[in-house]
Amino acid sequence: MEPLLHPKPAAVTRLVGHRDKSVLDFAVHAVALAQGMMASCASRGDRVADGLRVYRLMLDRLGIRGNVAAGTAFLMIPLAAALGAAGKSLSARELASLASEIAASSGPRATLEYYRLLERLRPSHLRRYKGPVPAVGARGPLPPLVDVLRASSWDLVHSEVLGGYRRTLSVAERLGCRPLRPEELEERALAEMLRLLASHGDTLIRAKWGSRAYLQAKLEAREALLIAERRGVRAAAEWLDGLWRPRGWNPGAVLDVIAAALGLHFYALTSKAGL
Repeated sequence: MEPLLHPKPAAVTRLVGHRDKSVLDFAVHAVALAQGMMASCASRGDRVADGLRVYRLMLDRLGIRGNVAAGTAFLMIPLAAALGAAGKSLSARELASLASEIAASSGPRATLEYYRLLERLRPSHLRRYKGPVPAVGARGPLPPLVDVLRASSWDLVHSEVLGGYRRTLSVAERLGCRPLRPEELEERALAEMLRLLASHGDTLIRAKWGSRAYLQAKLEAREALLIAERRGVRAAAEWLDGLWRPRGWNPGAVLDVIAAALGLHFYALTSKAGL
């Protein structure tokens, strides 16, 4: 659903693609992610590890070479794990809380699968570093997944998985718990994208382009919010796209949160427990 939203700053939409991917790549990716989520839900062992493994194998089977939406997958697989572990209908908030608990209790095998996934996708911002947690590609014993999340808790996706999906839930709650017309849902999702960018910034921009770009993007997103008040959300998103697309500043981390929030929104619509 998220890749269909238009307009978005420097991101793939239903009308605009990137040089190396289009909305069709996201449609194929959704098949791989669905299989990973089902494996995580049905697992009897380390649910996150099993979900990541099947997701990675499906990427291979479907011929997806680059990083299409790995951040979205890392947000969604623990949610599917929580649904399987609960064995009953949970509210979206309960589901998110349990998902964080499951991710935090996942062992070294989940870390291994996550590292294998990153090694396979080779995102452009992935670099080696020196720190308390072994770098991707390191050999030898690996720590439990929670240590990896804590070591990189500055990352928006890791922070969400570790911290109960706080921002994701906030977006889902603002989307509401009633069916929306497609244009209304799109308008609200774009507004939430601008709100997150203005309040939290985007950590993918920080990882790829540095702290100065991160702060500038945050300030420009705040200016976009002012434009949204005067001229509407779409005009604001188009203005931001005009600035960021030439720079390549794709706010992928925030869009991963929007994607997961849309998932929780639709889950709430079909779950007896709601939000």
